[in-house]
Amino acid sequence: MAEPNEISQDPVHSSLDPQQTAAVPSRTNISLIEAVWEGPLPPPEALRQYEEIIPGSANRILKSVEKQQEHGRNIERATIVWGSIRAFIGLIAGLIISILGIGGGIYLIATGHDWAGLSLAGMNLTGLVGVFVYGSKMRRDERNRNGGGAPE
Repeated sequence: MAEPNEISQDPVHSSLDPQQTAAVPSRTNISLIEAVWEGPLPPPEALRQYEEIIPGSANRILKSVEKQQEHGRNIERATIVWGSIRAFIGLIAGLIISILGIGGGIYLIATGHDWAGLSLAGMNLTGLVGVFVYGSKMRRDERNRNGGGAPE
């Protein structure tokens, strides 16, 4: 707070007479404190203050955090399961297409359509090799991104 003699030294208040100076409110300092935390839970002191203001709120906050974490685990689990199912279905579909393509090529060769049969079977085998090479490269790149791969 400002002392009375400080107010009289202030250029804004220097033109006022002593009675007017006494009526001028003194200066007020306002402080703002901001609390920031990372993670789902507030720090223990903040949790304690919540509990003092609203009894039972700390328990509600903890239950909310537990529920959110369980939800996150369930989402992750479902993502992994459905990703595995999708990959397996893709393998089965690829196997069926390959069997049909190679089988169709063999059938065409057996019925006297050598060039058509070789072309169909050859394109099918080329596609299989391409998918294998592409998948291997993608897995290697993923391992390298995650820091677990061997240098090339």
